[in-house]
Amino acid sequence: MNNNIILAMTKDIELYKCVLDNFKYHGQECTYIEVPISDKKAKKLQSPLFKLKLFYKTKIERKEKYIKRYTNLFSKEDILKQIDEISEQSNKCLMIRPDVYPIEVVQKLNKLIPNTIGYQWDGLDRFPKIHEYIPIFKKFLIYDKNDLKKYDNCSLTTNFYFDCYINENKTNPEYDVYYIGSYDNRINDVIELCEKLHNLKLKLKILIYCSKKNREKIEKYPFITVLRSGLTYKENLKNVFNCKTILDFGHKTLHNGLSLRPFEALGYHKKLITTNTSINQYDFFNKKNIMIYKDEIDEIKIKDFIHSSYQNIEETVYKKYSFNVWFDNNLN
Repeated sequence: MNNNIILAMTKDIELYKCVLDNFKYHGQECTYIEVPISDKKAKKLQSPLFKLKLFYKTKIERKEKYIKRYTNLFSKEDILKQIDEISEQSNKCLMIRPDVYPIEVVQKLNKLIPNTIGYQWDGLDRFPKIHEYIPIFKKFLIYDKNDLKKYDNCSLTTNFYFDCYINENKTNPEYDVYYIGSYDNRINDVIELCEKLHNLKLKLKILIYCSKKNREKIEKYPFITVLRSGLTYKENLKNVFNCKTILDFGHKTLHNGLSLRPFEALGYHKKLITTNTSINQYDFFNKKNIMIYKDEIDEIKIKDFIHSSYQNIEETVYKKYSFNVWFDNNLN
C-alpha cells in the first residue's frame, strides 16, 4: 500500500482544485473522487432520444454549455468501481462535505480506506442531510464548537489557507479592501460598513453575487460590483492577493465557526475586519491585524487600522493553519 491520498469533496467554486494543487506542491499523490450525477439524471442520459440530442449539440453544433455540462459525467456505479480500483493503493481519505455523495460511496470509502475522515466546513444544520452520514465515520471534523456535543466521533478543527500560493501574493496590492459574498441576510451589514469605507476614499473591490430580482437593490451603490456568476476559488484568491484588507461578515444564525476568509487573511498577511466575535478566542488573534467590527467604531479608527502595518505572528502559529500542516494534524 502506498501513500496515495483520496480526496472526495464538493465541486463548488472549484476549491477541490486548490486542494489538489497543495498536495502536488508538497509532492503528495492524490486521487480525486468525482461527485456523481443523480440517479434521475443518469436515467435521463440513457434515453436514446437524449443521446441523439447530446451528440448533435456537442459534436455537430459544438455548443459550449453542453460540452461543459455533459462531458466527464460519472454515475454512482462509476464511482464505486473507481474506489475498488484505487483503494489498495491508498491508506488515507479526506471527505469534505460528504453529504454531496451517495451514502453508498461514503460507506465504501470508510470500509476500504483505514484512515478516512469527514469534514463539514459549515454548521451541521445548514445541510441537515449530513446527520445521516456522520455515524459512518470513525472520525468526523467540524469547526463550530456548538456542534461538537452532538456526536461522540466528532473533533473540533478550523479552516486553513493554501500554502502553495504564498509566492503569488502581491507586495503592492491595488485595493485597500476586498469582499466577495452572496446577497443574503448580511447584506445590510455589508452596505453599512462599505459606505463608511467608500466615504473614506478607500479603494474598494466589493463583489456580490445576486439573483436578478435583487440586483436593483444594490446596483445603486457605486462601490458594489454585482456578479452574475460566481468566481472560482482561485479567481477569488487573485483578488485576495491584490488587496490590503479582507472583510468578513459572520453568519448570524447558521454557525459560529470561522469561514475561509480569516485564514486567507492569516496566510497571505492581510488585515481583517470581521463581525465574528469568536475570532478573539484563536491563537492567531492580534488587534493590530484583526478588527472586530461594531457599529460604534468610527471611520478614523477603521482608516488608521487599514493603513497601519501588518504585524507578523509567531511562525509556529502561522504554519499551523497551512493546509499541509492542517492535513497532517488531522489525518495522522
